[in-house]
Amino acid sequence: MTKTFGIRKSFEEVEPYIDEARQGADTERDALGFLPPNAYRQAAEQGKLFVAVNDEGKFLGHLMFGGVFPYGKVMQIYCRPESRKDGVAHALMDELVNYAQERMFLSLSAKVASDLSGANAFYERMGFRTVRTLPGGSSRNRLLYHRVRDLDTPSLFDLMAPKGRRHLPSLGISGNYSSKTPIYAIDLNVLFDVSKRRVRSKDAGSIFKAGFSNDIRPVIAEEFIEELQRNSKKFPDDPHLQIALQMNILPVPKRGEIEDIERQLAGIIFPERDAQGILTVQDKSDLRHIATAIHHRIAGFITSEKAILRAHDHLQSKFGLDVLGVSDFADANSEGADDVILDHVARIDDKEVSSSSLTDALKKDAFSFLTGQHVPPETIEKALFQGDYMSPHNHIILSEAAGIISFSSWNLTQNPRKVGSIFLCANEDSSTAVTAIEHTLDRICKAASSDAPARLYLHLLPGHPVTRKIALAHGFRPEPGNEEHGTTLHKVSIGDVVDEESWGGIRKSLKSLVGVELPSNIAIYENSNQRIPIKTSSAQVEDIPLQELEALLSPALFLLPGRPGAIVAIKRVFADELLGTAEQFSFFTPPEAVFLKERVYYNTPRAASVLVPGTPILFYESSGGGGRKGIVAVGRVTESHVLTSDQVSSDTKRRGVLDSKTLKNIGRSKTKLVTAFDNIMAFKKPVSLHRLREIGCADGANFITAKRFEPHHMRIIVHEGLKNG
Repeated sequence: MTKTFGIRKSFEEVEPYIDEARQGADTERDALGFLPPNAYRQAAEQGKLFVAVNDEGKFLGHLMFGGVFPYGKVMQIYCRPESRKDGVAHALMDELVNYAQERMFLSLSAKVASDLSGANAFYERMGFRTVRTLPGGSSRNRLLYHRVRDLDTPSLFDLMAPKGRRHLPSLGISGNYSSKTPIYAIDLNVLFDVSKRRVRSKDAGSIFKAGFSNDIRPVIAEEFIEELQRNSKKFPDDPHLQIALQMNILPVPKRGEIEDIERQLAGIIFPERDAQGILTVQDKSDLRHIATAIHHRIAGFITSEKAILRAHDHLQSKFGLDVLGVSDFADANSEGADDVILDHVARIDDKEVSSSSLTDALKKDAFSFLTGQHVPPETIEKALFQGDYMSPHNHIILSEAAGIISFSSWNLTQNPRKVGSIFLCANEDSSTAVTAIEHTLDRICKAASSDAPARLYLHLLPGHPVTRKIALAHGFRPEPGNEEHGTTLHKVSIGDVVDEESWGGIRKSLKSLVGVELPSNIAIYENSNQRIPIKTSSAQVEDIPLQELEALLSPALFLLPGRPGAIVAIKRVFADELLGTAEQFSFFTPPEAVFLKERVYYNTPRAASVLVPGTPILFYESSGGGGRKGIVAVGRVTESHVLTSDQVSSDTKRRGVLDSKTLKNIGRSKTKLVTAFDNIMAFKKPVSLHRLREIGCADGANFITAKRFEPHHMRIIVHEGLKNG
């Protein structure tokens, strides 16, 4: 006789079973490990504890999950011994899969001890594939299998699309997906958790650490400041207020712009008090925090407030806001680890990392690396293939003393346009994996598009979220119809400056490569966020912001008529390392910045009005130290902030080439202008100071300070530097 049971998910339904779930899991500590009692209640409050019950309401089993959107993680799955042949665990997992797919999650993962044959067989049946093997705890001396199931989410495009839009073009060029670091607002309790050393201080600290590492960008609402000021009237020098004033702040919108959102939120987050009209001052402050985050369309909100956490599902589905608890965020970041022309070596922390091609001496190590990453044998065979004279295959291997960090192979075909196929596998548990992946993708995109635009297909392995995240930031997008869902991404790399002269040719190339059409005539520049209408291969018109278009087609720089630029000076010793413009080999190991797509240039705060995001930036190599007294490269400003030397994060420092002492010596001010830039293109031939004077864009100051360049000067200089070498 078939036994029937139901699955309960809401906090009200699950609360009576919390203790039974904990007690059941504690009987299987060898398989499930140990979690503190409060972990079960917290998961239930956030809707992340599913409980299976029979028709009489008797507890049969539970599933606890976590993770950060769009990557879910199975924390525990437990079934009472007498119910283990009734399909309870299967039903719980199916419920989680449906739950995650409805919310556009991309994958689910789990860690399973290698000696638990029954558990591994279950996960295998449920479609979880082993992607890597990890060391377990020292006490048991066993291995853990990191298993991942890619979900049947229709497409990443649906995740990027605004509500109401079912599908985006197959090319995936969409301004709805931001290649920027995701922005998360934090509430006051997160700051207090760290500063007051509360129970969650370590977890809360991971949020700030992620901000320093550029994994997220933590911000606060202006209401955050006002709330602190209300509580600090007697303490004008309150250190919390001083810290908050140094953070990035989301301004409060005009009252009329968020009043309706606040009303909706009140009924969702504080339904009882809202119905009775007794919302507190703190309630209203919390609502303003959330409404401001929604208004600015940031990625999410991190909080310890239980009422907000309980409403996370409504906030995600109704407003697209990802609400996370402090512990959820810390857990999601705990396992994450966490660029450019011939073979390279760079200094990363205290390690020396090398980038090289595949040699006979490296083949054995490469085979062992790929095998250890659970790459299928047939894929390994293709990856190690070196091609032939007519169709050579290229390889980029990043290694350190401990072994290989990442392996990629790629080849280009021209039929008649360039199409490249890339395979990339990285050990995402390595602390240098992010740099290795970023270097590899940037190097391939530049090489593939060195003399003409190229369409690139990137083949990823299932369960490699860090690689996917970095690829998306480089402008790669999913390809509809991919046989292995979610593991093939594509992009177009232009590898050039697009101006009035090259517009027609680039337009023709895009149409031929991917069936996408730029407008017939080049647009007049308005601002870096102006939208460019693109006709897709399905004849739909998509308006894409200029900055996003440049990221999607990177390396690329659109010099639209009327788009001004800027010029800054740099010493040769720094230009060689920061821009990759060295004419000869250096005996010194360069810093990590040479491996990265986005790098950092430091200047005095006076340059802030010139070096604004979206501005093309020219680098003038001064004559000191054997400099060439000319412009040697061009890039694009992505961010610009005035900070003190102490405020410059470790992630920012690794993208530059100055040490702390040199940084402090820039200008007399204690603050510095920190300018991030990407889409770096080294000039084939420097444009000399003499030539700059000839065309009327150089004065006697010789670019001691950052200077604005007129659009017609930008076009002449970039054309001569890139084309006439």
